[in-house]
Amino acid sequence: MSAKRIFQSKSLCVLASLALAAGLLALSLVLLVGPAQAGPTDREGTSTYIESPPRDAAPDLGAYEFVNTPVFTDVAPSLGLDVSSSMAGVAWGDLDGDGWLDLVIGDGSLFTSTLGSSFSDASAAAGLNNLGGVAWGDYDNDGDLDLLSHQRKVYRQNSLPFTKVWDDDTGGQVSLTWIDYDLDGDLDVYAGGRLYRNDGGDTFTNVTNSAGLSEDGYLTSVGGDYDDDGDLDLYLTCNGCPNLLYRNNGDGTFSDVTGATGVGDAGSGHGAAWGDYDNDGDFDLFVANNNGEYSVLYRNNGDGTFQDVSAAAGLHDRLGFATGANWLDYNLDGWLDIFVVNRDDNNRLYRNNGDGTFTDVGPAAGVADPRDSDGSTVGDFDNDGDPDIYVVSGIGGTGTPNFLYRNNTNPGAGGPHWLKVKLEGVLSNRSAIGARVQVCGGGLTQTRQLAGSTGYMSQDALEALFGLGTYTDTASVEVTWPSGLVDMLTGVAVDQLITIIESTPFKIYLPLALCNS
Repeated sequence: MSAKRIFQSKSLCVLASLALAAGLLALSLVLLVGPAQAGPTDREGTSTYIESPPRDAAPDLGAYEFVNTPVFTDVAPSLGLDVSSSMAGVAWGDLDGDGWLDLVIGDGSLFTSTLGSSFSDASAAAGLNNLGGVAWGDYDNDGDLDLLSHQRKVYRQNSLPFTKVWDDDTGGQVSLTWIDYDLDGDLDVYAGGRLYRNDGGDTFTNVTNSAGLSEDGYLTSVGGDYDDDGDLDLYLTCNGCPNLLYRNNGDGTFSDVTGATGVGDAGSGHGAAWGDYDNDGDFDLFVANNNGEYSVLYRNNGDGTFQDVSAAAGLHDRLGFATGANWLDYNLDGWLDIFVVNRDDNNRLYRNNGDGTFTDVGPAAGVADPRDSDGSTVGDFDNDGDPDIYVVSGIGGTGTPNFLYRNNTNPGAGGPHWLKVKLEGVLSNRSAIGARVQVCGGGLTQTRQLAGSTGYMSQDALEALFGLGTYTDTASVEVTWPSGLVDMLTGVAVDQLITIIESTPFKIYLPLALCNS
């Protein structure tokens, strides 16, 4: 653990006293809300705790059991989302703060949600042109999600239309991500192969060279704290040359640690995604390779190195033409699965078997369309507690429609249980990009990190969704913010959304271990 973390729990897997837990509960700044509610925001940090309604379910000692493969249904046609977007990114984001995910596509399309049951085409009102890669983030910390394009453009959102406040488009690759690399509380930009520091006032300064980064042509950039030192590192993919991993040194610079870490795959690298698939508390890395190659899964060894476990994990089942990739627990059994987008080949859904191996269940799950897909985003658009998938298609003007795969897992009382966590930074960037969330229950500790981009030209929703399988007892939650502060909560009922607001300064939280290993 890094000394940068001001109040960091040493471990999540030792029981704490009930008295200390109660004291922490009273101090934590946590707002519990229902799936269709948008709770009040308190930027001053007044401690608020709203008790959830009691649950009738009997306590469960915590066995996680595999839940049978649910069937996804493509509901894009019925919701008017079956447009054809060619080569573009896509991202779920709550544009208007009403608690329901809206959708932006890199061709300039914007669809706003009404209670997750219908969408309105707001593209004309948004005034967005072709964006290419897209990602949501609140760069000015005003409470509204803004947009980043891989074309080195930032669009501020207060109300529609968006206002383009920054444009440094001089060409470059399709890489993009929001990243608070200097931990100053506002989001910086990596786009088109360059790193820009957010200097406030809609000003972004190119610091690529001074930060020790290369401006070579890399396709994808994804931030993840692989070494658990509190700041986001940067992984870049290359189509036909070695991928690169840059470690964030914590002083405004990065170091190329590709060789030392062992993640320099030289295939046709396109998308990439960080995720803790083995529930050991550190972030592993999936790389989507195109051009008839195997994709790569790197397991984080926890000592600054990675191991290529692709073959042993069952991911060499067939060659592919992968572009994007998303981690998600589609069956809510407590283990992250992988959705892999392919061009001219089946999209794949690899179920995590919980033993280090994966099985492609894409055909049975109904998500294995073999045509020309590109970007993808995961989010719970209907707020029912399971992850849904939107896929962009129609490369080269083929007219193949986009897909919205609604997850029919039927979570809650009639199916597997879940917990969704949304975050709001105060000292940290308001979008909480880079925050680390851990949920403990039933003997498992699951870890997520909110990401400024995911997969290929895209971004998953800024929420952390955890599957809890058959577990019905209360869970514990720990959030480590980019500022270094840690918020902890015990006794959280399952099958609900909680929103956690970062604690204000000068509140000391004693280390509290939340889970029993």
